[in-house]
Amino acid sequence: IEADEQTFTPRWMEILGYSKSDFRDGHAVSSIHPDDHDRASQALRAHLDSKAPYDLEIRLQHKQGYYVWVRSKGQAVWDDRGRPIRMAASITEITDRLRAEDALRRSQGQFTAIADNSPSLIYLSDKDSNLLMVNRSYQKFHGVTEEFALEQPATEWLGYKNAELLLEADHKILTTGRPLELEYEIELADGKKRQMKSVKFPIFD
Repeated sequence: IEADEQTFTPRWMEILGYSKSDFRDGHAVSSIHPDDHDRASQALRAHLDSKAPYDLEIRLQHKQGYYVWVRSKGQAVWDDRGRPIRMAASITEITDRLRAEDALRRSQGQFTAIADNSPSLIYLSDKDSNLLMVNRSYQKFHGVTEEFALEQPATEWLGYKNAELLLEADHKILTTGRPLELEYEIELADGKKRQMKSVKFPIFD
């Protein structure tokens, strides 16, 4: 660190598009994205000064000019007087992972928009019949907030005439892997009864 000397591994060069000849020519310089520079500098200083963990996600400029998302991890070594004398660091490319996460967020946002603008009651439940998501029509129909619906067991507050029937249907769907149409009666909080027709189907990972 004091001599300001750096050694780069073949994997580092591969991720950022460099070769050994670039080092001989003195051109192997990886630039941190301007939006990430301050955060990276603060993390490095905190690690060297107070031994805080150095582990962050930043963008480094590829030799061809575009930026690559990487996870940067490092560990310094200090002398007897607490001065950092050297530091080992590694980078792992995470561009594909972040793109996949972004695509998933967009997909989830699109699903939520479609569900919340549907007049049908749409919900998701897990294998134990606990609710994971309810759309706006579902909340309005039952007069509950999403938080309440997800925190309380549905079979205890929905007023189903036969809760066991729904649990049995959920089990059958998961066992057979096939959709199922179900008709049942429900009693709302105001005492009114409604006849419901539900189409349930499994979602696999």
